[in-house]
Amino acid sequence: PREFILQFDGERQVRRIRLTNENLYRFSVAYWDKKREDWRDVETVRQRRDVEGAERVIQPLFVFGGINFRTDRIRIKVTRTVDDTIVTKAAPGPNDKVIEHGWQNIGGRQREYFRILIERPALVREVEVYGIAAKPS
Repeated sequence: PREFILQFDGERQVRRIRLTNENLYRFSVAYWDKKREDWRDVETVRQRRDVEGAERVIQPLFVFGGINFRTDRIRIKVTRTVDDTIVTKAAPGPNDKVIEHGWQNIGGRQREYFRILIERPALVREVEVYGIAAKPS
């Protein structure tokens, strides 16, 4: 799956989220705002792979702190993984996800091309959500 929803049994105060993964490259974390009836962004992540020899190197742990909201749902929406591949085609298929469209000069002629994203499964291992415990009565 490319989208993960964590559903709580009731509304919770969230102060920190800890996410362990295997292959996430670009993703966002959001929470459901009941009053606005809309998803609100917590954080959007785009990892860097500009380190020498880092073709598949990922950051396995993310900690989102300094947050404070009440919600009954959290969503992790993955847009890219390090396992995704990109292929170039002369014409896209009906279900292809086109990420770039352009023209290139080949042998003095302009040729149209499409860069297609082939998605692989996103691998989230664990999500921990921290808040402040209610006072015992």
